[in-house]
Amino acid sequence: TTFYFGSEEFLPECPFNLALIEFEGANTLFLTRLLGCEQDEIYVGMPVRARFRRLSKFKPTDVYFVPTEAAKK
Repeated sequence: TTFYFGSEEFLPECPFNLALIEFEGANTLFLTRLLGCEQDEIYVGMPVRARFRRLSKFKPTDVYFVPTEAAKK
């Protein structure tokens, strides 16, 4: 999902993409930002990897996901 307006924490990054990430062996989904791609490049089952902000502030913006190289081909 692409958001064109968000809370104060995410407002500087608008528009931004949110994705539900599925982990193998887990029965839950993780809602997070998906960076490094445009809305029309996103698809269900897209391989992604986690990234973490260098200076953690213990906020939701500390972790995000990016497409893997396999997803860009």
